[in-house]
Amino acid sequence: MFHLFRGMIPNYEVYLLIQILSLSAHFVVGQEIECIKGETWFERCKKCECLGNHRYGCRWHLPSCNIGTLRKGVFVFESNRRCHYSIELLTTICVDMSFQKNLNGNPCSTDIYVHDSCSFCRCEKSTKTYECKSIDKCSATNGICNSGETVMENICFRCSCTFTRFRVCSPFQQCFDKIEKEGKCPTHQNVYPRMLQEICTYERYQECYTDYGCPGAKKCCPVVDCFLRCVDAIY
Repeated sequence: MFHLFRGMIPNYEVYLLIQILSLSAHFVVGQEIECIKGETWFERCKKCECLGNHRYGCRWHLPSCNIGTLRKGVFVFESNRRCHYSIELLTTICVDMSFQKNLNGNPCSTDIYVHDSCSFCRCEKSTKTYECKSIDKCSATNGICNSGETVMENICFRCSCTFTRFRVCSPFQQCFDKIEKEGKCPTHQNVYPRMLQEICTYERYQECYTDYGCPGAKKCCPVVDCFLRCVDAIY
């Protein structure tokens, strides 16, 4: 249709109009990236959404044109969003502090949950869709995961860190099946009787609760009365 305007509008203005309209269209980015289907984030002048299967698309988004450039490892917290430099996308991205309205209602796998310190999404078992909510009185600077890290939560849930710096946690079956790592725990002398050991161990915060809460080949073992630690196994 743009040939109709030739002669009426200068060529450079037609070119600019074409570029603006093309930016308004939804497009799929070529590179693949680990993301949660339905989650959204903002880049400079763009709002992006994960489309699933490691693909995402972006639209022109004028309010995001004020996003600046941050150095690696620097986080900026505002009233409604947090921003950081993404080493995966090689650009600064921002996410809503009130987590992922677009993720609500999206399909999910049973028992998966996603969170940072200010928001929490869980997979509703009855509908197998995400249900998200904001966390009251959250700490903005606490609970942001590190890119590439893997941790255990709730004893047997393994959590990875997305490039938007949310933890995605799913059941780790070997842990639920109580399959132990190779080797044995070092022996130690208990002062308390066994029943009291179990009660006080359960009531205290532990460094680990199963072998899979420990890095590498380390095992989760009792070291002193009522405490579990990650230690080197004995073979």
